[in-house]
Amino acid sequence: NAVMSTGSSPAELTWKAGVDFLTLGLTKTGTMGCEVIIIFGQDNCKRMHDLYARAKRSGHMPPKIRYFDAQIVAMLGHAKDMERLQSMDPQSIQVLASKDYWKDGLWLQLASHANAMAQHLSNAFLEYESQGISLMHPVQGNEVFVK
Repeated sequence: NAVMSTGSSPAELTWKAGVDFLTLGLTKTGTMGCEVIIIFGQDNCKRMHDLYARAKRSGHMPPKIRYFDAQIVAMLGHAKDMERLQSMDPQSIQVLASKDYWKDGLWLQLASHANAMAQHLSNAFLEYESQGISLMHPVQGNEVFVK
């Protein structure tokens, strides 16, 4: 939603801004229990083994993970690039992310729709300002805070 509301690229909002780890929760956009953890930088990628161990220990590695993978590919797009990520070095992954390969994925269409609906909802609340209803913050994505 931030990508759509700011007009920035995913790369500009993540590794170019100094983000080391990104959790991309896809459940709100229609998948069943999918979370993606993206690690940026070679130093951080060295900690991947620890991440795998923690995920396995806490039960976050289901036996039929390919069903989750299919949802992620459908949401983010470009299955051939998603498959390549598993064997790529961190520098190559950053290059791939900087090229915005996922710019036409379903996730952006859904984010755009969610942002538009939040704006529509906030406009409806503005009609009731005389009755003491007000927006607590400007709508910048898919969340509306009302008082």
